[in-house]
Amino acid sequence: MAYRLRDNLGACVAGGRAVFLDLDADRYFGLPAAADKAFQQWLTGQDPEPEQLDVLVSRGLLLLCGQGSTPPSRASFSLPAAGRETRPKGRVTAIRFVHIFLARLYWSFALKLRSLAAIRRVLEAKRPKRESSAGPHDPRYDDIATSFEKTEAIMRTHDRCLSDSLAFLSICYASGLSPRLVFGVRTTPFAAHCWVQVDDLVLNDRLEHVRLFTPILVI
Repeated sequence: MAYRLRDNLGACVAGGRAVFLDLDADRYFGLPAAADKAFQQWLTGQDPEPEQLDVLVSRGLLLLCGQGSTPPSRASFSLPAAGRETRPKGRVTAIRFVHIFLARLYWSFALKLRSLAAIRRVLEAKRPKRESSAGPHDPRYDDIATSFEKTEAIMRTHDRCLSDSLAFLSICYASGLSPRLVFGVRTTPFAAHCWVQVDDLVLNDRLEHVRLFTPILVI
């Protein structure tokens, strides 16, 4: 029998332990040792003990694929190899500056009212219908990133990586670009972070910072 992760659930192994991001419940969590071992076995293509596999199913982590169906392939994802600091400064215009300022205000407010699952639905609806073929060196990314940096003088932020990344992503979408929103975690001590990435380039953060985190979910 084949199983898959349930919808709106991200998972990774960080610090030797399985970590989960539940978008429906807006929370990160781990598992007891036996269930953790079983999940890691499943994740790497091994066969967990049947009773432990049943535990993963009963917890709502794994779903049995329908008859004749195959488990969805895990989307390929390039780990970051370069950060914003490797890119040149872009062009700043007054209209883009205003759009970014308003986007940051909007997402700071929207996060107080919407679950992560609802935000995922919004992003998927707003993503350009025709997937952009623009690579990481498209100058529009430099223009947007530089404009974001300029707004820092007005909107000094701390621990607002999600709202800022959502604002960055929405401006990219409006420009016809389709980068990805990446959630990452680390353990001992636990911390979570997110950033915007295209191919292996981090668009709105430093490489040395995001490489402290293991990607757990990509939207």
